[in-house]
Amino acid sequence: MSPEAYQYNRGGTPPRPWVDRPAGHYERTGWRIRAAYIKSSLAFEVEYVVCDLCKIGWVESPHSYEGYQRYGLASAALQSLRRAYPGLRWHTAGGHFRQAKPFWDSVGTDVPGGYTQQKRCSHVP
Repeated sequence: MSPEAYQYNRGGTPPRPWVDRPAGHYERTGWRIRAAYIKSSLAFEVEYVVCDLCKIGWVESPHSYEGYQRYGLASAALQSLRRAYPGLRWHTAGGHFRQAKPFWDSVGTDVPGGYTQQKRCSHVP
């Protein structure tokens, strides 16, 4: 699948290029990575953790790799997480860079929690 063929429509069901894995040694311990591969190329990653007790999910560091930016992979990945973990409020643990604020405002529309900054609960690392 080429990036041009990917073009994600937020009203639709995201395609399934998603691969989940535990975050590695140099990443956030106890977190997971949701990644998208297009053919054999890593196109996108986002780190996430979920607290089932508090019904909150946190995402951090969404990143589209060179050649895969502006195709909707970040929006699709976040939607795929919301579908995999229904009923959660979604936040980020860190602050948002000024240049990323429009992105977070857009993807947070009509999402419980709105991807606003919130400290992690004591149940997650």
